[in-house]
Amino acid sequence: SYNATNLNIHTTGNSSASIRSDRGGGTVNVNGGSYVTDGKGSPTIYSTADITVSNAYMESTKSQGVVVEGKNSVTLNNVELVADNNSKNSEKSPYYQAVMIYQSMSGDADSGTSTFTMNSGSLTSKNGHVFHITNTSAVINLSGVNIINKDADNILLSVCADGWTGDTNK
Repeated sequence: SYNATNLNIHTTGNSSASIRSDRGGGTVNVNGGSYVTDGKGSPTIYSTADITVSNAYMESTKSQGVVVEGKNSVTLNNVELVADNNSKNSEKSPYYQAVMIYQSMSGDADSGTSTFTMNSGSLTSKNGHVFHITNTSAVINLSGVNIINKDADNILLSVCADGWTGDTNK
């Protein structure tokens, strides 16, 4: 288990998530702070574990705001999350998204139900679908969240098989 408090993280490189877990799962708890990413393929959170962030500001200017892979989770409590996904890291998905929940079958994450939970706070999608699920089973729990969808297509949720192989959508 890892804990962090009141960090101010700003990444600018490609594949540079501000909070990221690697193979093997585990638990990460973050409270307070600011987490901003400016690079391609750089969500504020890339989860192959159980990650909880509370009372924080999170913004991605090119990538998804949050990515959950496989049998893992992200929980946001009283977080302001802003995502402007406008630079694709993979051509496997034809869509941009604020929150991507998927299974790559790369071995980074076990297959199973992915979970995204958000309590209070706000979720802003400047470009793309608010939630996109592909190649996995997923549960999304929202309570008291202000969702702001600025994308012209105004898609809240997309569930589809879009280029990833080896698992199924449920």
